[in-house]
Amino acid sequence: MSGTKLRVNLYPSGGKKGAGGKVLIILPSDDWSSFLKKAGDKLSVVAERIFTEQGGEITALDEIAANDKLYVTFNGQPFRIINDPPPSTTTITVSSPSVPSPEQLKMVIRITRCIIFLLY
Repeated sequence: MSGTKLRVNLYPSGGKKGAGGKVLIILPSDDWSSFLKKAGDKLSVVAERIFTEQGGEITALDEIAANDKLYVTFNGQPFRIINDPPPSTTTITVSSPSVPSPEQLKMVIRITRCIIFLLY
């Protein structure tokens, strides 16, 4: 990491996008282990892995830029962000057409025969 401190935003992985965030300052003297420890302490978890908002895993401090939104995984969980719920949906029930009665079928056959007779 360069000789300047970085301010980043930390979020717990598995939560709603942008919820539960904390600010962390990464000092020039920090190494990866101390950063993971500080990140975990900030979120009251044992930090295991760090990810960008888009899901890219961060594995070194020099991959972090100022004001990055970083997601911390813990307890062996995979990276995950819960986005806003999808817009409400409407359920439409479509019933199948009823089966015609024998009388209705006889009528359709008679009409069809008449049409065929008229066409020839």
